[in-house]
Amino acid sequence: MQRGPWGFAVRGLLIFIAIAFPIALASPTFWWLVQSEFSAAPVGYGRQDGSVQQALLGPKAPWPDWVATPDDAKLHVRAWFGPGTTEPETGYGDLSVKGEPRKAMAAYRSKLEAEGWKVEANMMRAALPEIPPRQLESCIIRARRDGADQRVIQASFELAPSPGNGSIHWAAWPMPTWAMQLGEPC
Repeated sequence: MQRGPWGFAVRGLLIFIAIAFPIALASPTFWWLVQSEFSAAPVGYGRQDGSVQQALLGPKAPWPDWVATPDDAKLHVRAWFGPGTTEPETGYGDLSVKGEPRKAMAAYRSKLEAEGWKVEANMMRAALPEIPPRQLESCIIRARRDGADQRVIQASFELAPSPGNGSIHWAAWPMPTWAMQLGEPC
């Protein structure tokens, strides 16, 4: 019986899988990737000052109780970064809201204000690096506290091109890189 080119390709693929699969199962990197998708994978980030900042990446990373999330939104925790010598404890996750994003933003803003947060909300517009370029339009809500409690929550709600998507970040104290953009209010 004569084999076509696909017969050899499939046989080669099967041989590759037979060899590679046990190797993948024995690889710590493979299991770290599995942990980061289904649990919380540990990692350390080396800083310029020689210190190491500990982190956990994945959906089971710590999420503090004080971080208010929008009602009727689905939160998918992505990461937690422990406090460093110059960095605060931080974390972030992805949000998806049901229904009209502007209504979810307004309700979230009201919820934060009712809990005593000082809230700002500004639009961010940018061209996406695509061909043809599309416009990204997001409303960024930043909540902070005054006095000794310096915690910060920053959430973004995408209005275009994928309405309903967003993210939420939190920090134990303000970070200079989180400077609020002075765009139009939303």
